[in-house]
Amino acid sequence: LAARAAAEPEGRRRSWAAPGWFAPPFAYGGANQSGIRLRVMPGAWYGQFREAARTALKRERYRVAPASDRMGVRLSGPPLERSDSAEPLSHGVVAGTIQVPAGGTPIILAADCQTTGGYPIIAHVATVDLPLLAQCKPGDWVAFTEITLARAQQLHLAFEREMRLLAAALAIHAV
Repeated sequence: LAARAAAEPEGRRRSWAAPGWFAPPFAYGGANQSGIRLRVMPGAWYGQFREAARTALKRERYRVAPASDRMGVRLSGPPLERSDSAEPLSHGVVAGTIQVPAGGTPIILAADCQTTGGYPIIAHVATVDLPLLAQCKPGDWVAFTEITLARAQQLHLAFEREMRLLAAALAIHAV
């Protein structure tokens, strides 16, 4: 590539190191300081969890457990107790669904999650934050911030727009 770049006329040479050729329009995030904050929307069974459980979900930090894999990120931390013990029927699930099995420790379904589940769903991770979840390793902490569905949709559309801008900037500066 260096030889090819040197053969280019002076006016056509581009430097990847040139300052200011691309300034990202958003903050690239990642798991930092051994943890992340994920934005979530309340799930179908949110109201069936005790107030203390709903508060804990928003205030506590959970640890990624060693048993986590591509199917689900298992968390350790304060158990999330339900106000009743009724088990839901099996239902469709997607990556980002936060299920709470009988023991009360949440599981965030990941990329290779099953298509149906039977545990109560307390929340759903915003799609825009799933890449952050994928970077977590055992021992990292995870915290949650509640947002609305409308806000999650705004964030997703903004992320898609920013990715198109990034692709265009890279295409312009390709060697």
